[in-house]
Amino acid sequence: MAMVPIVGAEAPRLLAQRPIATLLAGAALALLAGVSASSAYASAFARSAPLAAVKAWPANGFASAHAASYLIQAENGGRASTSGLVVPGPVRALAERAIIAEPAAVQGVRNLALLHAGQGEGEQATQLMRLAARLSSRDTAANMWLVEDYLRRGDLAHATALIDTTLRTDDSAGAILLPGLARILSLPGAEPVMREMLSANPPWAHDFWTALLQTPASLEEASALRLALHRRGMPLAAGHDARLIELLVAAQRFDRAFALHAEAGRAVPLPPIDWKLAGGAGLAVSREADSSVSISALGGSGGVVAQRLIALPRGRHVLRIDADAPSGAISARIVCAHMRGEKTLAMSLPNGGSFAQDTDCSHAWLTLELAPAEEDRTIHLTGATLTRIGIGR
Repeated sequence: MAMVPIVGAEAPRLLAQRPIATLLAGAALALLAGVSASSAYASAFARSAPLAAVKAWPANGFASAHAASYLIQAENGGRASTSGLVVPGPVRALAERAIIAEPAAVQGVRNLALLHAGQGEGEQATQLMRLAARLSSRDTAANMWLVEDYLRRGDLAHATALIDTTLRTDDSAGAILLPGLARILSLPGAEPVMREMLSANPPWAHDFWTALLQTPASLEEASALRLALHRRGMPLAAGHDARLIELLVAAQRFDRAFALHAEAGRAVPLPPIDWKLAGGAGLAVSREADSSVSISALGGSGGVVAQRLIALPRGRHVLRIDADAPSGAISARIVCAHMRGEKTLAMSLPNGGSFAQDTDCSHAWLTLELAPAEEDRTIHLTGATLTRIGIGR
């Protein structure tokens, strides 16, 4: 039996042959309302008890469609993939009955597509599933099947566009589709496609970045995408920038981290390129409204107060600490950031002290430490910088 013509040219003729169509044409409005209510009840019952609903309302197309879907999901563990699908024997009769009774019902068309997919007839399945998506953009099951089909064909544009449609029409789809969309970003050619889609600022964009930064498949593509969106002036959450910078630093992609910071780090501090504050017993460190750092220490207390990642080219560097503190109260430790094991370049460097950087270390951790003192203290730190004063030793 040919499947596609039933949905297309022959549908009006088959619909006209149904006895209920003749009854409805001459029925009173009360009868029409009663039949409509019965059909709606049958459809609702079909969703909760699909096989029983078919027995109770054998002429109801929605009941047959739900029963076919139930059997397919039960046989495949809830999975309806483009390949390896197992279709139980009764599905064909149920799918044909559903499509004849309700030729425009998306679920019936989708079941026919799955039937062809289970028989290895991929192209017919694809055409029917695309028809289902045209009948209703809100059928998440059809959309997700098509996303997999488009990805298998290497058609990223259609796959991501359909994901966008599904996320806009089905709030519950995000749990499945957003992690998948995050993985798509690592595919060749995906970053430009994603850039255009996210430039429209879709309502799911924030949740996409949350999913992406949980387990980023590719930091390179993620940072390139984020940079491109910043340069387009898109509103992006600072928390996501902070997390991506942390991941880039942890992966020692320092140039990428600094490039992102240059675009994003204008409104709020983004450690560790901006100061990451520390503290400890008897030592409180906080950031003030003017971006200075306030250090409060009890007598006898000291330790690390702040740390940041810095670029450190070769040459001789001098340390400058701007703070209302006595000489020697605050010193610096400088450790290479991208060599295995700690390589200390300078230890307990005082304000005004200098050291030579003649290694291949291009980035380093600058750590500020407060020396203990007998009295309680409050110090305001407005900056600490390293300035290259020469090349070589």
